[in-house]
Amino acid sequence: MVKMAIDELIDYGAFRTGSKADELFLNAMKENFEFVYDHSPHYRKICEHANFTARNLNSFEDIYRIPYVFVSCLKMYDFKFLPEEKIKLTLTSSGTGGMKTKTYLDAETLRRILEIAWKIHEEMGVVATDVECNYLLFSYDPHYARDLGTAFSDESNTRFTKIRSKFYAIQWKGEEKGFVFSPEETAKKLVEFASEDVPLRICGFPAHLIITIEELRRLGYSKLQLHPDSMLLTGGGWKTFEDKKIEKPEFRKFVSEFFGISPSRLRDSFGFVEHGIPYLDCEEGNLHIPNYSRVVARKPSDLSILDHGEQGLLHFYTPYHFGYPVLSVLSTDYGVVEGNCSCGRPGSVLRITGRAGRTKWKGCAFKAMETLKEGA
Repeated sequence: MVKMAIDELIDYGAFRTGSKADELFLNAMKENFEFVYDHSPHYRKICEHANFTARNLNSFEDIYRIPYVFVSCLKMYDFKFLPEEKIKLTLTSSGTGGMKTKTYLDAETLRRILEIAWKIHEEMGVVATDVECNYLLFSYDPHYARDLGTAFSDESNTRFTKIRSKFYAIQWKGEEKGFVFSPEETAKKLVEFASEDVPLRICGFPAHLIITIEELRRLGYSKLQLHPDSMLLTGGGWKTFEDKKIEKPEFRKFVSEFFGISPSRLRDSFGFVEHGIPYLDCEEGNLHIPNYSRVVARKPSDLSILDHGEQGLLHFYTPYHFGYPVLSVLSTDYGVVEGNCSCGRPGSVLRITGRAGRTKWKGCAFKAMETLKEGA
C-alpha cells in the first residue's frame, strides 16, 4: 500500500524545516487539494472562479495561491461533502444567532489530527507518559459537550500523561441552567489537588483561572503551592473579558509565582475549529508554527503577503483534513509571523494581536466566558 503524502509529512516531525520539509508539505497540499476539489462542489466552484486547478501547484510558493475559504463563510454555510456513514466526529464552534461552524472528520482525518497534536506536544516537552497527574479542566464536561471544539481539545490534552483524576470546572447543571462555572467549587477543588503529592495539570480558558485565583484570595490564600512538575495548558483567549486580560509576560509571572512553579511550565495555545492545527507555546512563551501548517499575514486592503514582523490578517494552510474544505482558510485574526525563537526550535513563531472588524464572532471561548456570570 502506497503511503499518503500527508502521512509522510506527519512522520517527518513537528518542527523540522528546510527544503525536504517544504517538499513534503507541497506534496501533501497537492494531494489534499485534489481530493477536496474532486469531492467538494462548493470549494470546486471557488477554485473555478479563481481559475485554479492542481496544475497550478508546481512550486512551494504556489501554495499561497490556493483559493481560500473565508472563515466567516464557514460560520454561515455548511460545506459538508462527506457521506454520513463516513463521519466519525463532528466538531462545533459555539456561537450566537445560529452562527456556528461545524467541521466533519472521517476516521483517518481524526487519527491524523490526534497524531499531529501528540507530536507537537511531545516535541514541546509536554508529553510525559510515565507521570501520573490530576487534571483541573476549565472546559466543558465532554460527557455533555461531545461536539464542542474546546471540549475535544482540552480532553485530548489529558492523553499526554497517566491520569489519577479529572475535574471539569464548567459543569452541566441540567436543561434549566445549562453549563455553569462555580469559582467557589473550583477553588476548593484546586486546594484539594494542591494538598496531594501529585503534579496537577490545569487546562482551558485563562479567564476562568484568574477568576479562580481571585476566589482563592477571597478565601485567604495569597499563594498556593503546587507540585513543581505541575503544568498549565491554557487556551481560548480572553474574548469579551478584556477587563480581566493580563498580557502574556505578566500572566506568566503572576501565575507562576502564585502557584510556585517555573514559568516554563505555563504553555498557552492558539487554535480554531475551522483550521484544527494547535499552535503551542514553548518554554519561552512563544507560539510555534509546526511543520503541519503554514501561516502568512496578509495586508487587509489587497491581501498581499506581508514580510515577517508586519501585522496583518492571518491566512492558515494545512493538508491534514480530508473531510472539509479547510486547506486554505483566511481568518479574522490579526497577527504577526516572526523569525526563529530563542528556545532553539527551528521555524517561525506566531503572535496573535487581535480581531478584525467591528463584530466579533462568539465562539467556544466566548460561550464559556458567559458562564463566569452564572452561579452554581
